[in-house]
This record gives sequence, C-alpha cells and structure tokens, in this order.
Amino acid sequence: MNKEKLVLTDGTEIALGYSLGINELHVVAESKRAACTLWEQLTKENLKKVSVKNASDMTVGVYQDMVLDHIEGRDLNQALFRGYLVLWAAELVCFFMKKGLAVRVLESVLLFLMIVILFRSFSKNLSRRRMENQRWVNWYCGVKNRSAGARARHADKEHKYFTCKSCKTICRVPTGKGKIVITCPKCGAEIKAKT
Repeated sequence: MNKEKLVLTDGTEIALGYSLGINELHVVAESKRAACTLWEQLTKENLKKVSVKNASDMTVGVYQDMVLDHIEGRDLNQALFRGYLVLWAAELVCFFMKKGLAVRVLESVLLFLMIVILFRSFSKNLSRRRMENQRWVNWYCGVKNRSAGARARHADKEHKYFTCKSCKTICRVPTGKGKIVITCPKCGAEIKAKT
C-alpha cells in the first residue's frame, strides 16, 4: 500500500490509499465515522494550500486552491448530458406529434450539445475544463442557494424582507410595524418601507 499523505492547510495529515496523480486521490479511513470527520476537514479554507508527502516524509507536491469536483449532479458534463436526455425525450414527443420544425430545431440543438460533450470529454486542456466546471459549480450553487433563501423567506410569516438598493443586502424586519425607515447594516443606506 502507498504511504503517501495529504497535508491540508491547517496541518491535518490524511493517509492516501493510492493516487492516480493529483486529479484522483483515494483516502483511507478506518470507519464511517472517521470518513465523516475527514470529510468535514475538507473545507475551502483547508484546501487553499495542500501538499503531498511520500513515505519518507518528503514533500513531493504543493498545490493551491484545490477543488473537490466529485459532487453528484454538479459536474458540467453531467448537466450537459442530462440536458441532452431531456431534449432527446422532447424530440421524441415532437416526432410522434408530427411537429417537423420542432424536431429539426431540437436535432440541431442535440447535435451541438453532443459535440460540446464529446469535446469536453476528450479535451487535453484539463485546466481550462476545470475552470469551466468551477464556473458552472459557482453558478449552480448560487442559483440553488438563492432559491433556497427565497423559499425560506417566503415561508417566514413573522418578518418582511427588503433588499438594499445600493449593496443588495437583504434586510429582515418584523411585520406589523407600519411605515418604517430601515438602515442597512452593511452600507448604512436608508430604506423607507411599509411592513
């Protein structure tokens, strides 16, 4: 078994089972609980500067701003392929409904998507593909977080929410207070509102 260790920014050492280069590292954990503990340590801050040490405790590589890209459903190629499947199903529906123009448009879009998927899959420019994937993850997480926040605000009947026009901070105030002036906690701008 390989005796390499992954050393995180805070100095935590994680034993590696084996690795296929820096793109695929396999971590060893004694139990599920130990695996969960390791997982909690793999934060963005802890992945800012990561080093790999070999069996003789020599540093064999130092990496900065590592990103975990294993998360199910967030990979750009997975999203493109899922989109492809949805459009393919729509094309089948249009085909059976004898909608000729819609079928041709969908075939063009499907061909374009397949070319993009194959290009990304066989590309040798991995750093560029990782950057594209990271932009996708950032966008996807932002949309997901905004929608979750909007659902939570909508469910909260005891407070009313206002967005500051200058810094876009969301300010929360209790309902039933009438006309009030809200001071933004971030930039100090005043918001006149009715609760």
